[in-house]
Amino acid sequence: MVRKFKIDDSLVFKTLQENVLSIASVADLNYQTYEIAFRVRQKYNVSYWDSLVVASALQSDCEILYSEDMQDGLVVGKMKLER
Repeated sequence: MVRKFKIDDSLVFKTLQENVLSIASVADLNYQTYEIAFRVRQKYNVSYWDSLVVASALQSDCEILYSEDMQDGLVVGKMKLER
């Protein structure tokens, strides 16, 4: 958003604080996240960044992960990816 629409970082951060963080949780990355991401990447052939998203969602016990980029209907552990 910052580059594409030339929006100031502080406005993006403020908007996130006011609109997103009140309804969503933010997961910290830790060593276990990277371990899970590595296994996800090997098994499902997803990108590095997508594997981190999947790993974070798995650690947060998500049942459904919505993504425009990943394979619709793919099941990773107990979590399903949907578009």
